[in-house]
Parts: sequence; structure tokens; C-alpha cells
Amino acid sequence: MTKFDDEYWNLCQAALWVEFRDQSYVEKHGAEDADGYKALHLYPEDDQPAKHAEISELTEALKSNTLIACGYHSDDPNVIKDIPPLNWYDIELRPPHAFDTRNRAQELWQNVRLKRRDLLRIWQRPASAASKAWYNWDEIRKIYQDVIGEGAPLSQNQIIREIQARLSRASRESHPSRSALQTKLKEWGWQARSPES
Repeated sequence: MTKFDDEYWNLCQAALWVEFRDQSYVEKHGAEDADGYKALHLYPEDDQPAKHAEISELTEALKSNTLIACGYHSDDPNVIKDIPPLNWYDIELRPPHAFDTRNRAQELWQNVRLKRRDLLRIWQRPASAASKAWYNWDEIRKIYQDVIGEGAPLSQNQIIREIQARLSRASRESHPSRSALQTKLKEWGWQARSPES
């Protein structure tokens, strides 16, 4: 196990994941080091992964309660608490710090932690996000036309199963869900056909 597998991440780990979505990069640079995090942005490394988002996405998710963080409030530094969404309007994120926008010398919340599982759910790994969101629909439509062209009177469910079976035989990649295929079949003008007598 590495730091990437920890149940809770610090703000540097969270910000790097949102921005770069690269496990090795989070493992390499996720220490709670303000200078190190800042340097990555001022002096990018040669092997720096492609940037997927800005840190503002993390702040917006915290403001909207899509993501919950916990930490120690400056007024009560001995008790860890969930950070209320409204508090994020008064916080400037400068990982690993969460500064008070009204007094930038003071951290409003300290030792902020976020659940790794929630971060990975909202900002998926590029490969898994791509496999869920993108399919070669032109190729799938050709398969659909081949199945229809064979002339057998198939129900919509039978057509979908046949398309999925042919996709599975052709590639190990995931195939579209039944509901995604139903939607496409409607777009392509599929109509139930009764068998000829």
C-alpha cells in the first residue's frame, strides 16, 4: 500500500488528483508541503502529466456540498469536524493550507482531510472516465446494421445482446450499457418487426 491508498487525503493529494488525475504524481508530490506544491505550478517538471482541471473545481465541489472535508477549526483546534459548505466561501485554498480570506495570514481550518473514495468518484481516473463516456458509435452502428441486415426478426433486447456479444468478441474494452444502446437504437430508427408468416 502507498499513500495513494490512504482512506483520507490531505489537501495537496486532493488538489493534485483533481488537477492531474495521475496516481504516481499524487504519490510523488502529495506530501503536505506548501513550497513543493507551489513549485510544481511555477516550475512544471518535464514529466508532468496533462492537466485535467483547475483547483477551483475542488473548491466548488466543497461549496456545493458535493464533497465534504473535515479538519480542525482555528477556534477549536482540538476537535476534528466536518467543514460546513458555507465556510468554503471564506477559504482560500493554497494546499496544504485553507486560509481565511478575511485574514490571509491565518488558517481558518487546519489539517484538512478529504475521503479518497469521494475524490475518485467525482474525478475519475482518465481511463475509467473515458471507457464510460466514449464509444465508437459509428462502428457500433455498423454492427447494428449487420445484425438487422441478417433478416432475422429479433426483439430490441435480442439485438442489444447480439451487439454486446459481437463487441465483446472484438475487444476486451467495456461495451455500452443496455440503456445506452436502447437510446441509440431509437435514434437509428429501430422499430419492432413481427416475423413474417
